[in-house]
Amino acid sequence: MTMLFRPTPLPEELDRGYLGRIKRINGFQSEKETVAAMISQFGMQLISRRELSCLELLSLMANQPLEQFARYHSTIPIRRAITSSLPDLPHGSTTRRSLLCNFGMVAVRPGAYFCTKCVSEDVAFHGVSYWRRDHQVPGQLWCPKHVIPLNYLENDEAFLRSPSNCIADAETVPAAWVDGARDNEHVSRFTGIASGLFERTSPLDVKFVALALRKRAMSLGLNTVATPVKNKPLLSDLIRDSFPAPWLATVFPSLVDKVKGQILNRVDGVLYMATSASSVWSYILAASVLYASADEALNGLFSARKDFIDEPKRKRSARGTLDRQVLVTAYIECKGRQVLVAERLALPLHQAVSMLREAGLPNLVLGRSDGKNSTAAADAFYLDEKSFDESARAGGLTASEMAALVRCSGVDFKSTLSAMAGQRSTRGTGVRRTRGLMPQEARNYFEKSTGETGHPSGSV
Repeated sequence: MTMLFRPTPLPEELDRGYLGRIKRINGFQSEKETVAAMISQFGMQLISRRELSCLELLSLMANQPLEQFARYHSTIPIRRAITSSLPDLPHGSTTRRSLLCNFGMVAVRPGAYFCTKCVSEDVAFHGVSYWRRDHQVPGQLWCPKHVIPLNYLENDEAFLRSPSNCIADAETVPAAWVDGARDNEHVSRFTGIASGLFERTSPLDVKFVALALRKRAMSLGLNTVATPVKNKPLLSDLIRDSFPAPWLATVFPSLVDKVKGQILNRVDGVLYMATSASSVWSYILAASVLYASADEALNGLFSARKDFIDEPKRKRSARGTLDRQVLVTAYIECKGRQVLVAERLALPLHQAVSMLREAGLPNLVLGRSDGKNSTAAADAFYLDEKSFDESARAGGLTASEMAALVRCSGVDFKSTLSAMAGQRSTRGTGVRRTRGLMPQEARNYFEKSTGETGHPSGSV
């Protein structure tokens, strides 16, 4: 068997870029051929690919412990920086190999980014150019070292090539965008917080992060619950107004064209959802506007567990019932299904049903084999203001079933439905809404949604 050349990873070299360098230096034609050769090199042919991640193979090629390689060469430390799933599991741990197999080398934003000056310096110093991990982080539109716009290719297969081989095919981030973003204090905090999270060896527990962010939001008079509150601004609106719109579209495009005053649960939910509201970027955006500096934000997030470990999980009234807002939040998260609310709040079903009825929150179903959809009926009646009969038909309900739904509904049911509708509207709308956009995509998206040219220093 021919032994593979095993190059040493360069400082902050991205895992997928390192794979590309292994491919090129050993003369392989494809990624598949390269991975197969590494499996053979280390005698792992009999191990199921479900149990063997490419990241683990790369750590063996690098002659580094997997946790060390994951920490310094993968995007796992930022993608799992704040999580509700196994928050005590160190980055790169083999305790749960499924995490490594499914998410070990997933890109954090579309495209492949590099700095032309870094390329020249790397070729002169190392004899080869390579892909830097910090250039791939959402929101990083310029090289932190040389302070010039990054170049990028739309296809992330470029990581299997060397950056020096990509210069002729690459586009450049508009210089005006970079100037507008670099001059914005919130963007500086965002990149500083992201950089600090990369340094951790394990994730932060989302429930403690949410408590820390909620405390800061309350001190600023922001709305910290799942339904609109008069005279209390929304976190999502504060974020939307604080960042340059084109830059924001490259990180979290759903914020760019959101309606002011409408709750966006994927962002506002970082203050009240018991589990992760969205990706880590929503938490970093929140911290960027709630704290005065990146250092203060990092200190606040890192100390959250210690500061709030003894804080009660739920407030209870003298009658022993849950605080109403906790109940409403769980109802929204569970899409109105009372069985799920009971499970979420660890309550007996009969008790949860009684409390929900008292709060005017009827049981909702999204659709069943018999065609019943009380959610559609409620939306039609309360949000679309259709007639009683039209609403019943929209949900496939009989007149008596529709009457029972209306009778069980309290005075706040409409606002709760509105919050649920806002949550649904941010999902399933395609790739554009669920990931950050590349600069050219962001330009087109911004101009289409606003009808403007998208000057980087302006907000929507």
